[in-house]
Amino acid sequence: MILEAGLQIHYRGKTGTWFFSGNRAFEAGYTKPVSDRRKYSLRENYRDEKIGLHIDGKGFRRNEQETRAQAVLVALGDSVPFGAGVADKDTYPSRLNRLLAEKFPGENISVLNAGVPSYNLRQSFDRLDFEVRKKISQRIVLVTIQAANDISLLTHYRDCWSPDVTWADVRFPSSPARSQLILGQSFLALLEKRKKKEGENHKPYPDGAVLDNLRQVLAVAGDAAASKGSRIILMPIDPFYYQLSRQDKNPALPGWRDYRGYVELWGGTIDRINQTLNDFALKNKNTIFFFDTRSIMDERDRARAYIDFIHLSPQGNQIVAENLLAFIIKNRLLEIHREKDF
Repeated sequence: MILEAGLQIHYRGKTGTWFFSGNRAFEAGYTKPVSDRRKYSLRENYRDEKIGLHIDGKGFRRNEQETRAQAVLVALGDSVPFGAGVADKDTYPSRLNRLLAEKFPGENISVLNAGVPSYNLRQSFDRLDFEVRKKISQRIVLVTIQAANDISLLTHYRDCWSPDVTWADVRFPSSPARSQLILGQSFLALLEKRKKKEGENHKPYPDGAVLDNLRQVLAVAGDAAASKGSRIILMPIDPFYYQLSRQDKNPALPGWRDYRGYVELWGGTIDRINQTLNDFALKNKNTIFFFDTRSIMDERDRARAYIDFIHLSPQGNQIVAENLLAFIIKNRLLEIHREKDF
């Protein structure tokens, strides 16, 4: 996630080292190393009652009773769909699951939260192929995906960036609760210190290779979805600030001054990635859809919808869940499920 990358950069500026670099990548209790190119995934049967985090026996953030439906909507991506900073019940996949059950009690479809903190777009789709399809028996009728780490990886690795780099060797502290605390208390102070020290390095980096890789990943994922009879909903990178309208409201947002350096650093690349997602959906109208949360959030109080630069509050997750359900209904994306006799 973007915020993690910022913390890593500024923590190094303060201490001269990275958080859990080298072989200590998997000290985060809810992650584990894997042998494929993702390098890490979620640890099965992990629980942290203090922050309301439960990973089930198959490595997904959910309760076991959510597995009984005959068809599933899979939420892929990074710490945003995973729900960093909120309890299980307050993630937007969990809220969408409840809304679906209320709206369509006879549909027999549920939502699977397959998000993994710090995943980029390729890792997220790999999660679908390497784990989700192998671990669940239900038919996957719809996939949503939201991932921002392609930007932060480029910022960190720069000339050394490639599609194979991940955050496996540069992750967050061992305790999820401590991670949230440090992110909240240390980020702003470290930001200015690192910015002054690095100077020229704190600037946007050419993103052409990242965009080319995104197009390749999307093309492969789109072909796979079409062949399996499922649909994909792409979601934009949507930080806390206003993006599509009401730009004059930015200075009034709590934390705007402190985060503005990162707005400037990543703003252009965020726009280009989001445009790439939208363009790809327009070219693949029967399989790929673009659900633009930016315009929705612009109409809300973003200060209450976010807990930091990128992560959603319980209220923000509810906004996404409600509008995502409306988008699914409007575009008749449950029809593929209804056409099949289970």
